[in-house]
Amino acid sequence: MNKRSPIVRICALGTVIFLIILYIGTLIAVIADTEYSDKLLKASLLLTIVMPTLIYGLNVVMNVLSGKYDLPSGKDDLPSGKDDLPSEKDELPSGKDTKGKK
Repeated sequence: MNKRSPIVRICALGTVIFLIILYIGTLIAVIADTEYSDKLLKASLLLTIVMPTLIYGLNVVMNVLSGKYDLPSGKDDLPSGKDDLPSEKDELPSGKDTKGKK
């Protein structure tokens, strides 16, 4: 089983509870036809995207800080450029070279 940090679990649970309360409040406001129903609906839609994204970002940061994942450190991790490209002499997987000769 994948073990998660307690901080990430608490934030995820808090986000789920917050979104459920927000959805219920929005539903009640829409049914009651209050003046704030359109603003609550927009907030619900926005936070449905923003809150899980923030939790994902927190999860990535926690994994990097705990040492589970390494970030690229610089030029050594990037392709060198010209040396990685195939030359005109290299053959294609089909058996034909780049100039169309066999």
